[in-house]
Amino acid sequence: MFRLARPRVAESLDGLKADMASDQTGSVDYERLMRLLDMNGISPLAHKNGGRMPGAPEAFRRKLEHRYLSTLRANMLQQRETFNIIGALKSAGVDAIPLKGSVASEVLFDDLGAYPNADIDILVRPDEMERTATILERSGYMKGDALVDGLMDAADYHTAFSNGTYVVEVHWNLVKRYYCISPDFWWENAGSIEVQGTAVTALSAERYLLYTIFRLFSHAFRPLRFFVLVAAIVDKYHDEIDWSLLLGLADRLRMRRLVVFCLKLLHDEFGMEAVPAPIRSERLWGYAFLKEKVRSGVVQESVRIHIRMLLYLLLLDGPQDAMRAVAGRIFPHTSEIRLRYGLPAKSKLVYIYYLLNPIFLVTRKREKTVNSE
Repeated sequence: MFRLARPRVAESLDGLKADMASDQTGSVDYERLMRLLDMNGISPLAHKNGGRMPGAPEAFRRKLEHRYLSTLRANMLQQRETFNIIGALKSAGVDAIPLKGSVASEVLFDDLGAYPNADIDILVRPDEMERTATILERSGYMKGDALVDGLMDAADYHTAFSNGTYVVEVHWNLVKRYYCISPDFWWENAGSIEVQGTAVTALSAERYLLYTIFRLFSHAFRPLRFFVLVAAIVDKYHDEIDWSLLLGLADRLRMRRLVVFCLKLLHDEFGMEAVPAPIRSERLWGYAFLKEKVRSGVVQESVRIHIRMLLYLLLLDGPQDAMRAVAGRIFPHTSEIRLRYGLPAKSKLVYIYYLLNPIFLVTRKREKTVNSE
C-alpha cells in the first residue's frame, strides 16, 4: 500500500500483490484495499498513482476518482477560508503559519485534490493567542465547549474554534508529552512562500520536517497519510534541506533516533532516494522490528494505539526519556484527564479518573479508524 501513497511517482498495482494478496492465487482484494485506502486517508493520492492503471476493476477506479474529486472540492473551499483567516489575522498584526490543510496540498503536491484535510491548522506565537481568539470570534468562530478554561492549551498546545462548517485549530507549540521544545523554536528561520498569489509565512524546511515527523510518531504512525506528508516535504524540499542542520537540531531536541528511523523508512517504503546515504546507512537498534510494526499498523483495521506507543517509545533517545513519557501518559496533568474523559473544569471526579487512568489505558477498546486527527 505504500506504493500507492508515494507523493508523486505513479506506480502499477502489481507491486501491491505481495502485501494485499487475498488468496493463494495472489489476486488483489480490491474491496479490502479500498477500505484500507479510505482508512489511511490516501484514496485521492491512490487515484493519481494507481487508480487509472490497467488491471484495476472499473468500479475501484471510479471510487478512487470520486474520492479525489470530493477532496478537490473540499480543499478548494477550505483554502479560501484559510486565506480569509490568515488575511484577517495579518490585518490585525498577527503573524500566522498554516501548517497542514489545503495550503500544504497546494504547495507540496501541486494538486489540491491529492491530500485530504480535516481541520484548518495554524501556528501563532503564545502571546498572540488571545488576540487570535478575538479575531476568530469576530469572524463567526466559537470556542468549543470542551475547550474552556484553557484546558486544551495546557494539554495539547492548541485551542479549537468552529463556525459550524470549519474547525480551526490554533497552535502555539507543535509538540507535546514526548519532547520539550520552546514555542520560539518553530519561528526560527521562518520564511515566506506564495500560494495562489497570496504570501504566507512558512516554517523552515528543517522545522517543517521535524514537526511532521513528531506528528507521525505521536499518532503511532497511523494513518498512512501522516507519513505521506513527511515524504512530500522531503520530495519537495530535498535540495533546500540542510541535512546536517536537521540532524543537529534533532540531537539538540533529543529526537535523533526518531528522525533517523522515519527517514530510513521513507527510503525503504516510499523509495525516497533524496534521503542522504549517510542517514540511510546509519545503524539503528531495533529498526527491523519497529519497521515491521509500522507496516502492520497501517493495514490493521483496529489496533490498541496505547499499547503500540509503548513499543514506539524505543525511538526516544534514552531510557530516561521513555520513562518520562510513560509517566506522563499514565499520570498526565489533570487538565488532560478532564479533556480525555470529558469532565467539567471544576469536577472533583478528576482525581478518581486520575487514579483509574492506568487501568483505562490498558482496557481501552481498539481504535477502528485512523483517518482523523
